[in-house]
Amino acid sequence: MDVLPEEEIEISLKFMMDKIGKLKITRKELWLAIAFFVLWFVFSSDSWILFLDSLTPFKGLLVYYAIIFISMFVLSKLGLIILNIKVKNFWQVLGTTIIFFCFFVIFNFENPNVQYISRGNFDQCSQVFFQSEDGVLWNFWSGITSDITKIKLLIGISIFVLVLFATFLIEKKVKFNVT
Repeated sequence: MDVLPEEEIEISLKFMMDKIGKLKITRKELWLAIAFFVLWFVFSSDSWILFLDSLTPFKGLLVYYAIIFISMFVLSKLGLIILNIKVKNFWQVLGTTIIFFCFFVIFNFENPNVQYISRGNFDQCSQVFFQSEDGVLWNFWSGITSDITKIKLLIGISIFVLVLFATFLIEKKVKFNVT
């Protein structure tokens, strides 16, 4: 049962017009990207990170998996995640992998910002923070700006764009000729 209609929205990407022209996406695809964008800001907030920092490892893990379960359940009930897709080609696998990447950017809590929020500095920040999904994006954007607010916004925008791109791959709306 899909809550959101499959109505298509036309998006014109002027900077890519010569390559792909106009893309048509459904409201469902757009809402999935928006949902991931919003989830990033909710679960990367200072208060959320400080709350997690106050928990024991076991309680933190329970909260982590409860959030993953609830998020997946709600998103599937809204028809925003594709649980019954039959993967038929490399591009669909890549799209699905990108969706998982974005999901774990939101829920891994393994970037230097976690240390900054919980400890007040980046001193002796473990390289492990940079080896996770969110850590890689943090590392990339912090090489462009040192403003933490801008980095968090750029990560949110990255998630939004990656989820849209991934849904295009999964739904076979973008085709690449690789030789």
